[in-house]
Amino acid sequence: MRPIHIIPAILLIGMALIICTANGQTYNKEVVLLSDMTDAEGLQPEMDIIREHFHFKKDPWSGIRFTYLAITDLRLNREQRVTLPKKNVWFSNQLDRNREVKEFLTEFDRISAEQRTAPKGRGYSSVYLPLAKQLNALANTKVDERILIVYSDLMEHGDISFYDPKTFTTLKDDPTRIISLFQRQQMLSDLKGVTVYLVYRPLELKQDHQFSVTSKLYKQMLEKRGAKVIIQAGLNFTQ
Repeated sequence: MRPIHIIPAILLIGMALIICTANGQTYNKEVVLLSDMTDAEGLQPEMDIIREHFHFKKDPWSGIRFTYLAITDLRLNREQRVTLPKKNVWFSNQLDRNREVKEFLTEFDRISAEQRTAPKGRGYSSVYLPLAKQLNALANTKVDERILIVYSDLMEHGDISFYDPKTFTTLKDDPTRIISLFQRQQMLSDLKGVTVYLVYRPLELKQDHQFSVTSKLYKQMLEKRGAKVIIQAGLNFTQ
């Protein structure tokens, strides 16, 4: 190729890369955290583990969207979101990207500090509807990795109350009936490609039994819709 043709060729390649980037994904990874504020003694979200999972040291150019939502006695709660769109290493400035990553992590740390100091303990808890809403949103997101992390004992206490002995017996013996009631409240989308971490650390035997039953229900319900469900006593992304 003659030298005079090299520059146009490079420009054409550059334009093609820019177009591909513009038409491609804005984010590589989406992480949603639900933290149950109804249990005064509930496990505190392990924000340092989530922060490390962003892997900015390995790949500072990847795009991340993080959303935090509290589980309370209300069905609707304020979402807090911080975003960092992905950038092309060939068409971006390293110093600018370092600044953008720093700003993202600063906002993430602010959300972390705010949720740590928020008052906990409620008389009721709406777990399924906030969870279903976030899952349906993730189902419609086109990213490489979609994660929902739920810190909760999953003990619904609203229109459906798992604290009611008859309901809890149904939950153990015929969970499909409870799943049907949940689906009437909010139908779940196809969750293929979504990974759900159910994280809870019981403090005594009764809590351990309750979580065993509730987590089994959610695992059955979500896996039927195509999600991968991981139940843990402490968050661990390597499992």
